[in-house]
Amino acid sequence: MINVGNSDADIVVVDLPAAALVHLESVMGSVQKLMNVFRKSGFDIILILVITPLIASARSVIEAVKMFGDSVTYVIAKNTAFGKSKDFVIFDGMITDSGEKRFGKAKEKLDGRKYEIINFPRLDPKTYALLDMDNLTIKSGINNSEWDLSDREYVNDWYNQVVRMIETSGHLRVT
Repeated sequence: MINVGNSDADIVVVDLPAAALVHLESVMGSVQKLMNVFRKSGFDIILILVITPLIASARSVIEAVKMFGDSVTYVIAKNTAFGKSKDFVIFDGMITDSGEKRFGKAKEKLDGRKYEIINFPRLDPKTYALLDMDNLTIKSGINNSEWDLSDREYVNDWYNQVVRMIETSGHLRVT
């Protein structure tokens, strides 16, 4: 992964499961060393964290902030397959009927840092299953003549929603 710094591409995407960050630290000694290599190569680092409404996702944001601090821009992508934006109360926090604030530590950790929160569109579970079963990319699903027109159109609509979301983001862009 450190060889990404040798790339002359404008954008490099490295997709890692959250647990891989711990392994990066064991190899590099510190994630900050890796970030410095990327920065010396001219890259701005944007960390995209896809979250669900569950506590494990809020914890992953807290852990990422502990690990990366101010050295990255955070994009928190609420995966709306798991609920509407308002359902992410563990991440966002909530005010109870008695006026008490509960949860929200993850979002508070982002205060004073560069970050953006986006709502990642929900992909229909059946369509997601078809993509997985046929081992297709999103673009291949849009053009797959073996699928019903309704499934192809659903993937196309979802893809267009994602593109619009990226285009309106302050930190992401469509390539």
